[in-house]
Amino acid sequence: MSSGEQETESEFPEVPEGPLSVVEDCWMVGRRNPNSMLQCNTYIRTFRQFGGQRNVCIDPGSKLDYEVVRSNVEQLVGSLQEVHGMTVNHQDPDVVGNAQDFCEGNPEIEMIASEEVWRLLQHNMLTPGRLRLSPGRTRSISTQQPFQFVPTPFCHFRGAMALYDPEQRILYTGDLFGGLNRLGRVHLLAEEDDWQGIAQFHQIYMPSRDVLRHAVREIMNLQPRVEIIAPQHGHIITGDLVGLFLERMHELLVGYDLLSGEWDRQNLSGYRDVLQRLVDCVAEDRGEMKGAICVMRCETGKKVVYVKRGVLPENVGSHTNKSGRDASHGRTGYRRSIGLCNSNGGSRQLASKTIHRITSRTDGNHRIFEARYGA
Repeated sequence: MSSGEQETESEFPEVPEGPLSVVEDCWMVGRRNPNSMLQCNTYIRTFRQFGGQRNVCIDPGSKLDYEVVRSNVEQLVGSLQEVHGMTVNHQDPDVVGNAQDFCEGNPEIEMIASEEVWRLLQHNMLTPGRLRLSPGRTRSISTQQPFQFVPTPFCHFRGAMALYDPEQRILYTGDLFGGLNRLGRVHLLAEEDDWQGIAQFHQIYMPSRDVLRHAVREIMNLQPRVEIIAPQHGHIITGDLVGLFLERMHELLVGYDLLSGEWDRQNLSGYRDVLQRLVDCVAEDRGEMKGAICVMRCETGKKVVYVKRGVLPENVGSHTNKSGRDASHGRTGYRRSIGLCNSNGGSRQLASKTIHRITSRTDGNHRIFEARYGA
């Protein structure tokens, strides 16, 4: 904990308290803790459209916040006994720490979770009156199922399940779109500056951009269109920020993507050495080439090397050839594999006059370099 986190709440006078209204019949009842960089959001949604009143808790929250959650629920509906349903996105303690308290408050409470989540959650000895395992993606609602289930696999757990409320157009996303906050910055509705905390949270806890892109596509396909994203951490996303943050999330590098980039940086000198030896092999056969050599990053995250001279500079960067075309597109020619000479000076099939580029790709445990060349 940093020294800033030792401050008392009295030093942050504008701390929201009590049940915080998101829209009509939806409240955030978790604690806004100015001394923490991770807020835990618990929601109460009251459904009235099917007759009567059904109160559902979305992600019951952390044990650290239980007294605040209980007090806020009691202010809204009278007691925990009046909470009829409970949903959990995944099994982490900041999500389900208070789940058994809700079970004891209403022994008939219904719990909704994915099968993958319940497989682990049952080890907490929870005692819901009824357990309903989500059936995967759904597109309709009913009295017993007021949400559409939207699987968001590996965001950040295999069985993570977002919930879409088409009446209010609210998507409850769990850790997806959650974010860290600066100390004391505990407002409810997100501002554009809050994206940095969202990005940092995902870079730490999400496995890869591919799984985020899958989730974003699923969200973009929801009808009617999502107008509010209510994550389990940080700030609630509304208005134009919904579309903006969805676009940014689609492009965000996280988790293993960042490890892969770090691996590339650590091995850059090795790349240079191998490529220089490749160029030397070409120069032995065809003479020294003219021009420049550079490395650029493609959409795939792999490096493309455009070769016009046998010297690889220390500082490499993007490059465009004289015709104005991006060097990654190369020129007309054909492609074949080039390997390094073995210790016996093994034969080389380098029958071209001009090397246009060298590319690398991974095949199992081997990194293969290819040259594109032609007459």
